[in-house]
Amino acid sequence: MLLIFLLSAQSADESAALSGAHLRVVATVIDALAQTVGEAGLSEAALAGLHTVIRKAAHVVAYVVLGVLTVHAVVVSAGDAPAAVGASPTRVGQWARSRPGPVAWLIATSYATSDELHQIFVPGRSGEFIDVLLDSLGAFVGVLGYLAWRDVRSRPAPRSGCTKCRSAPLPAPNHARTRRGARRGVTDTA
Repeated sequence: MLLIFLLSAQSADESAALSGAHLRVVATVIDALAQTVGEAGLSEAALAGLHTVIRKAAHVVAYVVLGVLTVHAVVVSAGDAPAAVGASPTRVGQWARSRPGPVAWLIATSYATSDELHQIFVPGRSGEFIDVLLDSLGAFVGVLGYLAWRDVRSRPAPRSGCTKCRSAPLPAPNHARTRRGARRGVTDTA
């Protein structure tokens, strides 16, 4: 959140210089690729469009990261609640524990809104509703990605089955009904 705040506190000129540096790198790569296939370089209109895409992609990427970090914080802190000995869990705490995704998304979206309001007071900058939507989308992707990763990671490891075809494991043999079990004197007592 601090990094997002510091980037939002940059004046319009500082912000344009930072995204312009990224634009030059991307434009150089695109021009080189275009020349290898015999096409002309990027026009001024294409450069302006690419600059907008880079600036908006930065919003999404920053909030994907924020969404991941926020949902992780909610999951970890909800697992520890209630912290006080003998304290009963609050309704909010119970809701956060059972629904970490929406809680994290609301936190990240609220921060996106406050960040855009903050930009109104920065010289040369403005708060844009489309940026809040992009930030919210990025947070949503980050939260969903984290929860999907956590779900996959928490699944129990499959029991070993056939190593060649990875088929489902066979049921454990009942030795009382096999020849070897009968030779060993194993009887079925069930």
